[in-house]
Amino acid sequence: HPDKVGDDPVKLARFHAIQEASDALTKGRADYDKSIENQELNEMVPRCYAFLVMMGYWLLHSLIDWNDVEGMRDQHKDQLRGYILNGNPLDMRALGLPDDEEGKAWLYKYCEAEDVELPVLQSDPDEIHMMRTLLSDTFPVKLRPFPQVTGKIAQQLQEIALGSKEKGENLKEINANSGFYTGYTIKVELRPSGSKKPAADPIDVEDDEEDEDEDEDKMKNQVAETTVINYLGGDKRIAMLRP
Repeated sequence: HPDKVGDDPVKLARFHAIQEASDALTKGRADYDKSIENQELNEMVPRCYAFLVMMGYWLLHSLIDWNDVEGMRDQHKDQLRGYILNGNPLDMRALGLPDDEEGKAWLYKYCEAEDVELPVLQSDPDEIHMMRTLLSDTFPVKLRPFPQVTGKIAQQLQEIALGSKEKGENLKEINANSGFYTGYTIKVELRPSGSKKPAADPIDVEDDEEDEDEDEDKMKNQVAETTVINYLGGDKRIAMLRP
């Protein structure tokens, strides 16, 4: 101690070294005791920091996704608004408006404002009902009832493409003018030889496979004759015929 050793530099240096070592041991012990007493808290602190970072990334990506979805919705609304204002054909009966200039005027008036709500119309009845609700809530116009389809199916038709891209040589022989083959009689192979059998329904796996194979053999190389009801022609060469 300086009081005992006086000004001896060697002993003073040793005293300071011992004091520093004692302080290090004492402080280290105190920190260790503190960590033992609050072990759970000390382990939770770094986890909380990591959790906050993860929450920040999650919020950032959520905002990005929300912005993308809202941008897509706005894009669809702008496309619908432009479609209506450009005078394109619309099913006014489904919207409940008269199919005349007065009904179109109501619709144009609603769509002219860019801040109005517009549904994303995709031939979904719910979206069409939403558009009807928006119109009725905005204007004092009485909408007509939503059209209901009743009755029986008059007929069923089948579409086929004349010619085959795999056999391009026969495409040149097919007339592409609309209506050219309407009324013609056409012969169709029920199951051309070499064609693949359609995949079976998993529910019908237990059906008698022998009966199926027998029916399959009967259909092969059989030809059915039918009439072309309407020929659309064009690049796709679509013909409508009775099944």
